[in-house]
This record gives sequence, structure tokens and C-alpha cells, in this order.
Amino acid sequence: MFESIQDYMDKLIDLDELIERMITSEEYQNVSNSRKEKIDMFIENLKDAKSEEEIINMFYSDAFLNLDVPIDYHKLLDLATRTCGGFGPVLEPGELAAFIDLCIMHNDDERLFRLAYNYDEFIFDKGKIEDYFIKNKNIFYINELACNNLRGLHYDVLIDALVNSDQLDELKYFVANVSDKTVNVVRVLNRIKELEKK
Repeated sequence: MFESIQDYMDKLIDLDELIERMITSEEYQNVSNSRKEKIDMFIENLKDAKSEEEIINMFYSDAFLNLDVPIDYHKLLDLATRTCGGFGPVLEPGELAAFIDLCIMHNDDERLFRLAYNYDEFIFDKGKIEDYFIKNKNIFYINELACNNLRGLHYDVLIDALVNSDQLDELKYFVANVSDKTVNVVRVLNRIKELEKK
């Protein structure tokens, strides 16, 4: 059923086809009557949804948490990070922390960045995310964190990682794109000059 939901969210199928797939799926056909009633109620609520954000939250909370479907956290993470900057399901702090740990455990840099970006206002301290990218010397994502003006960043730590990387293009990208104009970029500019002299 999740694959059909993903197809709908990715606009590969419309709502009518999603509903048709759900009620003809093997999963739906072979469930208890009580679970089938829950799925039917979910489908009825789905028909009345007013916005994409509401639909995403229904998929997240109803389809996975209230329909007695075994929870697959990788699929929930897929839903929470399906876009960068688009609507994501409302997540509790514990769920966010678990997803951050899941990304780190699986070295899933893109999804980790998307969590930081999509849930910026809910992840107050991004130190664990910063530490992961710095430990793995992923200068691209260090730059992405720093240049998108996310909350709770430790810019001195990020700048140290950038300066120590000696990656001239990334240093120049940082100076040109850092959104928070209060960030002191003098160290980065000085390192750029040093590298250009070599």
C-alpha cells in the first residue's frame, strides 16, 4: 500500500487510482474486518482532505500509526524526506531524533540534510548533524547547512571544517552563498587567498 501512496505523492497517479489500488490490494483483501473498517474510514477521510499538507499528515499518522500496519521506519523516513523544502508530516521530537539516528546509522547524507532543512524550526541544536558531516568530511553538506541559514548552527565549527578542508571551490561557494550576513567570513576569505597563491 505504501508504494501506491508514494506514487500518489509523486503525482504518478491521481486520488481515484490511489483509492482503487488500496481497496483492490492484497493487503486490504486479506485483513480482519476491524482493520478493513479502519482503512475504509481512512479512505473516506482522504476524499475530504483539503490540502497536500493535510494528505501527507493523514498518510503519516493514519496509514501507518492507526491502521495497525507494522511500522517500517525507513518508509516513514521516506515520507518525511520525500522533498527538500516541501510539506512533511508533523513529527514529534522523539521521532525526529530517531530519524536523525537512522540516517547517521545508514550514512544517508541526503536524507539527514533534508531532515535538518525540512524540520529546521524543530531541531533546535543541530550539533549531532554537524558532527556527522564533519567527521565524514562531507564539505558539500557542511556548506549546505551553513548557506541555508538554518537555526541552531555552530558556525565557528562549520567554518573550521571548511577552512581545514582546503577545498577552494567549496570555500568560495560558502563566501558567495552564506545567507546569514552576520557570519564572519574573514577566516574563509584569508584561506581562499592562501590557497590561490599556491
